[in-house]
Order: sequence, then C-alpha cells, then structure tokens
Amino acid sequence: MRFFAITSVLFTAAVGVFAGPVVERQALQSVAVVLTDLTSTVTPLANQLLYATADNATQEILTPIIGDISTAVTGAVSSLNLLVGLPVDVILASVDGTTILAASDIATILATVVNLIFTATNAVLLVVDITIYEVIYTLLGALGQVSVAILV
Repeated sequence: MRFFAITSVLFTAAVGVFAGPVVERQALQSVAVVLTDLTSTVTPLANQLLYATADNATQEILTPIIGDISTAVTGAVSSLNLLVGLPVDVILASVDGTTILAASDIATILATVVNLIFTATNAVLLVVDITIYEVIYTLLGALGQVSVAILV
C-alpha cells in the first residue's frame, strides 16, 4: 500500500514538472533594445486607444488592448531586470550594438514610450465611465514598474 502512495506522489510530481509552463530563456538585450521593442509593440495598441469614444470605450473592447500593453510592459521589466549587475557597455549598448549610449539617450527613448502610453491613457480617461478606471490603473502600475526598473 505504501508503495502505491509513494509511486502516485512521484508520478504526480513528474507529470507536474513536464506539464508545467515552459519558461522561455530571454536573450540579454540592452536597455535601448528593450525600450525600442516596447515602443514598437505598444505604438499600434496605443493608437487604438487614441481613437476611443464614449461609444466604443467599453470594458470588453479596452481590456484586451490594455492587457496587451501591460503584458508588453511587464515583459520589458523582466528583460531590464536581467541586466542587473552586467557591465555598462552591455546595459547601455545602442540598438545596433556599435556604441554606448549616454543616460540622456536612454531617457529620451523611455520618455517616448511613457509619453505614448500616458497620451493613450488620457484619451481613454476622457471618454470612459468610472467602471473602466481599474483596468487603466493596472496599466499605469505596470508602466511605473518599467520606470523603476530603469532608475534602480
């Protein structure tokens, strides 16, 4: 009887390991590459939010768009966290990897994506009712994580 109990526990653990989510190994990318990729991903989504009206700014329409933006921002945070402790020439490498960028160059790239998201968020907040605010706050929280990840 004990044999079956142990076997069942081991089998369950083994199945759990193989059936669990596959974690992709992220390649190291410089801050410039991460933020440029984030901008490219977020731009078409933010453009959809810029054209929100009182008629089409419903939770059903906005939630997937905001969710995709939040996912992209969260992915950028994960990529930036991988850079902690690496040499400056890796962290501040340009997009093509040929030069080292100044902090002001990184700030300009960050400002572009932050401005893009805040402008889109503002457009939505001007036309939605109070029920969608919780979804927007989730996005703003994720954006704050990117800013903190870069500053720390």
